[in-house]
Amino acid sequence: MGKPIEVSRANDFRGTPLEALFPYVEGHVRDMLRPRWTFYWRFLFDKDRDAYFFGGIWPAVLGRST
Repeated sequence: MGKPIEVSRANDFRGTPLEALFPYVEGHVRDMLRPRWTFYWRFLFDKDRDAYFFGGIWPAVLGRST
């Protein structure tokens, strides 16, 4: 089996507007990959639609599904 080798691609973007992004990403990659806990309040209270993919669950809990 092969051995994984990390190759920086920063040189491919030298001279472009994305060049400044590489040092930032290298310094903040752990923070960027860390999950953030969020709660979407509308999940509870919006009207249900599209089989609960969009909208809330509260109408279904009350028995008023549309």
